[in-house]
Amino acid sequence: RDQKLIEQTAGTATRGEGSEDIRIELSRPDARKTAIGGDAMFPVQHSLKLLDAARRGRSNFTADFFDGSEAGEKTYSVSAQIGKQMTAGFNRSLPKVGQADKLDGIPSWPVMLSYFDHGSESKDAVPVYEMGFVIFANGVSRRLVIDNGEYTMKGELAEFTLIDPTPCRR
Repeated sequence: RDQKLIEQTAGTATRGEGSEDIRIELSRPDARKTAIGGDAMFPVQHSLKLLDAARRGRSNFTADFFDGSEAGEKTYSVSAQIGKQMTAGFNRSLPKVGQADKLDGIPSWPVMLSYFDHGSESKDAVPVYEMGFVIFANGVSRRLVIDNGEYTMKGELAEFTLIDPTPCRR
């Protein structure tokens, strides 16, 4: 806030074999150990599933999600709504930034993610917050809007540089 770090969570999360719990060892804000359900996805896993669903033409899916927020103690149930693939060249209608023109020929989809308290019993639950954006097939997103109910934030791509891929050592 105001260019100052307000809170920080640090630690490691380890997924066991099979459907075991995910073990979490936090070092910040204070040292402690905890666990969450083994079905929870980390952010990169969730993004990969989102892109896979979009490519397959699926319009929605729900998953448990853990990103270390809320002092590393929060798991959300995330409902993803995926719109139809955008027309080629959609990126040209967005503000010009760095090498963003290289996204012009890449497929993209509008997405709305609704984050619910994990384990919420009510089928009529209101999301804790929602996030809308356009995601490109390479994982880059633009036109970000986050709505937490009390206020809405708009994110704009300010800088974009593509890095040449390098072969994986594995």
